Amino acid sequence: MAAGDIARLAGHASPAYDGAALARAVRLFGGNERMLSTPLNALPPPSPTQGRAALSRLFGLDRPGHCFTMEPHRWSVFHEPQITGGLVHFLSDGPAARCQARTLALLRAAFRCAGRSCERLERQDIAHALAEAELRLDNGARIDILVELGFDDGSCAGAVIEAKFGADLSANQLQCYQHHSEERAGWCPEDTVLLVIAPHPRDLCAKVLADNSEWTVQSWWTLLDAFERELSPADDCEDFARFRRTIWERAYR
Repeated sequence: MAAGDIARLAGHASPAYDGAALARAVRLFGGNERMLSTPLNALPPPSPTQGRAALSRLFGLDRPGHCFTMEPHRWSVFHEPQITGGLVHFLSDGPAARCQARTLALLRAAFRCAGRSCERLERQDIAHALAEAELRLDNGARIDILVELGFDDGSCAGAVIEAKFGADLSANQLQCYQHHSEERAGWCPEDTVLLVIAPHPRDLCAKVLADNSEWTVQSWWTLLDAFERELSPADDCEDFARFRRTIWERAYR
């Protein structure tokens, strides 16, 4: 700015404050006290029970042993392999009947996330349940979570889950995982769910997702809520509930 410009600024008049406009507003709406106290403050505050009822409907909090009744693990911030490994640990922990029930619950939740019918999973002839974390493939890639239910006739129903907590998708990883599901013994596309889970799916690379239209993308919120509703309290335990609560904390803290 030149010296002449500065000199001209010295004679520039500042905008005048229009007090008359404020006076007209006060006459129209009333004084500050009146404007602040009405009409919103005249409304009765909602009952706390109304909010709890809405949350109960949203999350199904009336389920005995819901994970929201548990305090999460706060002594550490779990990373993605610890979350996927811990989840698979609880799916595989204990008697065979409990493992089958927990795996079935997660598989049903995955099918629901993909908008798929769970009718195929209603069969009673389950021969085995399998859950694996960080499953290493021949090319060195790792599937975050793979769950499988095998039936007496040799067929299977399964899900491949790519779990994200902030990291994005790489260009070819989903094609690699899908190929593994297609080559896996007993698996067929009709009974297979391919699922990408992230706290906020909109943050994932749109091009990678567009190139892998066979995959369903959902939030951790959607999967965890569906799993909570599918899991029977008889097949649950406090440690597992606390861990699921910790996953919520990790995804949305």
